[in-house]
Amino acid sequence: MTEVDRTRSVLSSPWGIASLLLAITFLGDGLLIPWLGFYWDDWPMMWFLRSLGPAGFRDVWAMDRPMLGWWFQLTTTLLGAQPWGWHLFALLARWLSSLTLWWALSQLWPNHRRRVMLSALLFAVYPGFQQISIAVIYSHYFLVLSLVNISLGTMVVAVRRSEQRWWALPLSLLSGALSLFTLEFFLGMELARPLILWLVLRRDERSPARVFRRVLRFWSPYLLVLSVYLPWRVLLVGFRAYKPTLLQGLVGDATQTATVLVSTALGDLWQAGVQAWLQAIRPPLVSEFGRLSTLIYWGVVGLGGLLALALLKGSTHVKQRGEQEGEGRSSWGMEALGLGAFALLAGGWPHWIPQLPLELYFPFDRFTLGLMFGSSLLVAGVLDLLLRARWPWLLVAAALVGLSVGSHFEAATAFRRAWNDQRAFFWQLAWRIPGLEPGTTVITNESPLPYLSDNSITGAFNWMYAPGARSRELPYMVYDIDTRLGRGLKSTEPGIPIIQPYRAATFRGSTSQVLVLFLAPPRCLHVVDPILSDSSPLLGPPMSQVVALSRPELIRVNEEHGARPPETIFGPEPSRDSWCYYFQKADLARQQGDWERVVALGEKAFALRDKPNDASERIPFIEGYAHMGRWARALEITQEAFEHDSAVGRMLCRAWDRIERDLASEAAREAASQARLDLGCSGG
Repeated sequence: MTEVDRTRSVLSSPWGIASLLLAITFLGDGLLIPWLGFYWDDWPMMWFLRSLGPAGFRDVWAMDRPMLGWWFQLTTTLLGAQPWGWHLFALLARWLSSLTLWWALSQLWPNHRRRVMLSALLFAVYPGFQQISIAVIYSHYFLVLSLVNISLGTMVVAVRRSEQRWWALPLSLLSGALSLFTLEFFLGMELARPLILWLVLRRDERSPARVFRRVLRFWSPYLLVLSVYLPWRVLLVGFRAYKPTLLQGLVGDATQTATVLVSTALGDLWQAGVQAWLQAIRPPLVSEFGRLSTLIYWGVVGLGGLLALALLKGSTHVKQRGEQEGEGRSSWGMEALGLGAFALLAGGWPHWIPQLPLELYFPFDRFTLGLMFGSSLLVAGVLDLLLRARWPWLLVAAALVGLSVGSHFEAATAFRRAWNDQRAFFWQLAWRIPGLEPGTTVITNESPLPYLSDNSITGAFNWMYAPGARSRELPYMVYDIDTRLGRGLKSTEPGIPIIQPYRAATFRGSTSQVLVLFLAPPRCLHVVDPILSDSSPLLGPPMSQVVALSRPELIRVNEEHGARPPETIFGPEPSRDSWCYYFQKADLARQQGDWERVVALGEKAFALRDKPNDASERIPFIEGYAHMGRWARALEITQEAFEHDSAVGRMLCRAWDRIERDLASEAAREAASQARLDLGCSGG
């Protein structure tokens, strides 16, 4: 055996294929694991782990996915609350799903190893889904997807090899039922079973009628599982999270609803089946992505493409008796194209029935999960039909895989940067809000941080400010004003009850106990104070409607052990030599009336190279210097703020009104008059 043959033998072995698939998956999703954290729905899960323990997940998921609660009980027991552990687990789960798909397709097309390998590679790097960094949630999705693949593969084994049916059929039924009852996302792949059975059985039977009867016979046990699942899902579990609005629309106006459905389906199939791949071949802009990240991106693309080329070259096509190479290619390409198109069409129903939007951006790209199988087969089939020559096929396939790997690295980079923003946000919270009265509703502007919703922030916020809570009464609730106004936040009048279910917990508060926050990086976090912020140019509608509700006095300023983000998750406290640290501490001291401390902080803050990104952040220091009788310095900072952004002029005018009123001295009146003259304040 030559060295080339020995290398090809290693690459085509199950261990070689598994290792290279893992390496390709790691390139896209694993390189940045040490710098990633928790996002989106991960945070509520981590809060429930903290407050209820692993056993509590049975109640957390009871409302819509009761079987999933058992999975979470097991995985959280094993993995705890370390981000890196969850990201590694998610990486392995995604790899396992591609490995099991490779095995399943190998059972379906045992004589087309190279084409099957390409299908599995495309599935492993499918660029339409970019949320694997939300590791706690989606690790479970990919485990369930692995079960679906195992079920499909063992089904083919049971049909093809009667001597192995005794184990393959029960395993297929068990894994299929377990995946189906755990998660509805992959129901469409279940609907593809009859076509897979047809492809298997028609090779041994010429009569379409007999093939059809045999398909029904082999499909019948799976149909029985499906007939048990659907009443269980519809009648017992119900649709508390996602209502079947399509079915309701068909009852009300069938023609209009059907027209919208067809239009939506065509758009979704184009996006998930074609646009996702076109998006992957567009490299990031250096000006937006950064030079170093761009260099790493191209390194990832190149290495991913080379690994894919090695896998594809190592997998050889096995000819059937009497088959010509061209005939085998054409036959396989048409089969893959047909199965892929059907799987795509079937895969959309879990999100078409509740009329959920599929888009190729967060958070709506999660609905492509059920279409990955179909999209990967579709593209593999098209490449096989269009590129007849071996080397063009290999090079185009490897390039597509490499660029798709690069798109995953690009997405992971966005999550890494979002984690940095998230860490900055929670540390600023700790600096500004040492403690907070339980029962407080925290209202924020719309989506202050990437890959977080108000539900997400609520989980992390409660961990930070109520780390010892172990009950189903949620101490704090965070509301995004754009999402919640008119819903959970029914009115901006004081004294209105706020009752918000949070899966297995409930928050009870009132509009009389509210703290409003505003965050728009690179500006610092702002605690909205009705005295200071009523004239802020940053707070447009609807934030301006809740300014009067904000009660900074709910902040426990003398908390003995101030709140801190858990270091096991967020890492150590960042450097305090930053403008935002001194701004937060000065704003807290201003709230306490500790003007001497405000000035001491100001002396250090204005000596930094780091400067404020928001002119209004100078106001606490203006008031501090004024209260300490340093009028020249107060006027100098006022002028700096106005020159930075004249839109804060009204806030500055009102600040000097307060200074004159609170100090009531001749020096205060003179300084205020000078400030009003410089600022052009009306009503002087």
